Amino acid sequence: MILHSLGHGSSLDHIHSRMIGVSCSSVGLGLLIILVVLCTVSGAARYRAKYTLYIFCSFLFATAPIPLMLLRPRDWRNALIPAWLITRFSRMIGCHFILIGKENIVKDTGAVVLINHQSCLDVIVLGELWPVLERCTVIAKNAVLYLGSYGLASWLWGTIFIDRKNSNAQNKVNSTIEIIKKRRCNFCFRQEYSFFLKVHGIQIIL
Repeated sequence: MILHSLGHGSSLDHIHSRMIGVSCSSVGLGLLIILVVLCTVSGAARYRAKYTLYIFCSFLFATAPIPLMLLRPRDWRNALIPAWLITRFSRMIGCHFILIGKENIVKDTGAVVLINHQSCLDVIVLGELWPVLERCTVIAKNAVLYLGSYGLASWLWGTIFIDRKNSNAQNKVNSTIEIIKKRRCNFCFRQEYSFFLKVHGIQIIL
């Protein structure tokens, strides 16, 4: 009788587990259907769904190639794979960019490229510019360095991290500019950083 009871209890547990699995699957399918319907009838819902997917894929594209990046740390070429992935994905969700004036880019010389920072979508712009400009580097807030694997990926492709509250931040940027001029790199600079850069002895505010 005891063995029979134990076997009966095991069967009930198995049935209960299957019911939970079916219930979860049904809920997931129902939510997916609701999401599809909302995205079909609402432009705002469609935008938010694409934006959420973009954030997730940006993180994935940046961190997945880390094992390859470790072979050449602090090298601008480490960002080429994430840049290629994010630009291709952006076209899938309807973001298209046209680069005008590529013929005016002077090769084998350093430059400061000013980017008007608006949102996380600016990463797509960097993805478009990175392989065209070549030998790029970019400034980011210190907080980005502590975003787990994304911070590690950013460091591996040569990002310069700045603490804007630190009084030595400007000196660090200025010294970086001198290094970039010597190495003939392209420095992508977001407008949110209000620093004076001493280029050729002239103070320029960005």
